[in-house]
Amino acid sequence: MLKIANIEGSGEILFKDGSKYTGAFFKGKMNGPGILLSTAGEKYVGSFLNDQKEGIGILYSKSKMTKRQGVWKKDHRIEWVS
Repeated sequence: MLKIANIEGSGEILFKDGSKYTGAFFKGKMNGPGILLSTAGEKYVGSFLNDQKEGIGILYSKSKMTKRQGVWKKDHRIEWVS
């Protein structure tokens, strides 16, 4: 993760691996609602806390053409809710 010192508000960041985050920042970290696009074609739309997926979010899989809602804690999916 690229650290951007004290960026606040909404914005966009492109990572070295080609993935992209668009959403809220607080104290230089992804915090609040956002969208994370991976180079593998997955898209996560949901909440972030301290640069990690946290809370309810929707994962879209391009390869499987699926959309599932789940609950995340510290960047790990805990359960699917739909």
